[in-house]
Amino acid sequence: MEVSGMVYPPNRPLERTMKPSQVPVLYDFLFFIEANKNGEVILGSSNVAGTYWEGTLFHYKNFEFATNNEYNSYFISNSTVSDAKFIQNNYVLLAEDNGHLKLLNVPEHGQQAMECKYDIEKDGGVTQLTVWDNNKFATCTGACINLYDVNESSIQSNVIFRNYHTNTILSIDANKLDENLFVSASADRKACIWDRRMEVPATGNII
Repeated sequence: MEVSGMVYPPNRPLERTMKPSQVPVLYDFLFFIEANKNGEVILGSSNVAGTYWEGTLFHYKNFEFATNNEYNSYFISNSTVSDAKFIQNNYVLLAEDNGHLKLLNVPEHGQQAMECKYDIEKDGGVTQLTVWDNNKFATCTGACINLYDVNESSIQSNVIFRNYHTNTILSIDANKLDENLFVSASADRKACIWDRRMEVPATGNII
């Protein structure tokens, strides 16, 4: 016999049902900001203080709108966000701490949610992104670096570099004029200069 109003089974923990935000929230914790050559701005914030952690990506048409938080579009993530970059026209790459990498379409009309065109899941969270001008980009996850090609419907991994760094890679940046060149820095106290054309692509110094 069940008693009305009783939690069943009796030892089941009483937990609140947490739901994602229905409207974008600019949280106190700001994780990244990026501007492109057209003056557009993207800003990532995350809620890391409450019970339910989530992130919000905002897109602004220009610096003035960003200053007043008058966003053009947004994306609400069910995870905290770690980085984002402009890529192609009207597209943004978003890295989430749950290991997902999303290609988002920025709508033409304001106050609308960005559409996720493609989503891939990695083995771990992406610490940072860097992009080239030819629809290629790189990510660092743990001690690995992945290089990708991207188009409007897919993200394809083409190269993975492992075992050059021995600890978490915290930063990566590309030479925008040469897709073979980029740099990385890691918690192993090593900064590497990379050239994919070389037999040993990474040269590094312990700092």
